Amino acid sequence: YHQAKTGALFVAATTMGAQAAGRNPGEWTELGARIGEAFQVADDLRDALLTEGLLLLARFPPGEPWAALRSDAVALVAEAVSSRGMVGGQADDIEHTGRSGGETQGLEQRLETIHRHKTGCLLQASVELGALLARADASTQEDFGLFGRDIGLAFQVADDVLDATSSADVLGKSPGKDAATDKLTYVTLFGLEAARRRRDALEEQLVDRARQ
Repeated sequence: YHQAKTGALFVAATTMGAQAAGRNPGEWTELGARIGEAFQVADDLRDALLTEGLLLLARFPPGEPWAALRSDAVALVAEAVSSRGMVGGQADDIEHTGRSGGETQGLEQRLETIHRHKTGCLLQASVELGALLARADASTQEDFGLFGRDIGLAFQVADDVLDATSSADVLGKSPGKDAATDKLTYVTLFGLEAARRRRDALEEQLVDRARQ
């Protein structure tokens, strides 16, 4: 089943690569199949974990008095990961990869929009969720939302800086990919020092919000 889905693309890619390199395609077909199956399993696990999180929100806290809050919690997180949130931000990110060079006018706002979505949107929802389930009043929930919004953006800007400055051991992934793919980030658009200043300003803003 997995080989009939995305896995077939990996088989075709490795076979074509082998032919282009003058290798025996048959030796690479099995490797492509294994890579494709591993990719599909990982993709399935990601989907399962996402829906599992929504299932937990739909079930807990249990009991009729919590029913309305459970519904609100599911709606909050579902919105955050939807095409209007994380998924939409990821699509926008991919669309603007390779466009960081040249005129920066308009790109700064687009970059912040991308960063406020993606993982940043999910982080914002996690902060808002705490206030929601604690039955905080509307004003407090709004304050938590603004705080979470800043956390989400700060996280993304810090990630931009780390990709340019850190190591694979620290990141848990290969650094330098943003520059190599000309990805739209604060570092590729404004430079490393400007990105650091933006990160520091966001961190200070978070501290000020926490003290209020």
